[in-house]
Amino acid sequence: THGGDITAGGPLETHTLAIDTDSGFLFRCGGANSQGLRIYDLGPDPAHPQLVATWSDDFIHDAQAVTLTSGPAAGRQIVFACRGDTPAPTDLTIFDVTDKSNLQVLTSVTWPNSFQAHQCWLSADGQTLYLNDERSDGFRPSTTFVLDVSDPAAATLLGSFTNGNTAANHNLYVRGSKIYEANYRSGLRI
Repeated sequence: THGGDITAGGPLETHTLAIDTDSGFLFRCGGANSQGLRIYDLGPDPAHPQLVATWSDDFIHDAQAVTLTSGPAAGRQIVFACRGDTPAPTDLTIFDVTDKSNLQVLTSVTWPNSFQAHQCWLSADGQTLYLNDERSDGFRPSTTFVLDVSDPAAATLLGSFTNGNTAANHNLYVRGSKIYEANYRSGLRI
């Protein structure tokens, strides 16, 4: 059953959605005119989300939103955002969105030869983040970047790994101790 449409928050176009299931907030990412984040409270009526905040300084391609339960940011709502679009600079931008009236950029992390921060996902323990840089030229091996996010305000690049195939990364998700990663033209790798 169609429950309704969201028209508040700028252009109707959206690239991806992220939902923090612990807090009940929905995050619209991307869309027309370099849209960043549009944040909605699903509250008591999920069919009619209420726009509560926006951040539009740059394009956000995709994000993961979580309420952290341990570490220096325990109890804070954090958004790990794949920010920027080619040819502009691209990075992982980490936001504290706990106070919707005062969104805070905690830090940004980049990596060698960044092309387009495409998508990211946390490890099961929330200490490590895996990020795809969608290198669409097809001439470099699919590479996944590994970041220490145990302190979101001081995230660091730990390294990277590759499957060796010259194909652009697409999406990855972590379940338990495994990463399920799709790559254009090279299929799924676990």
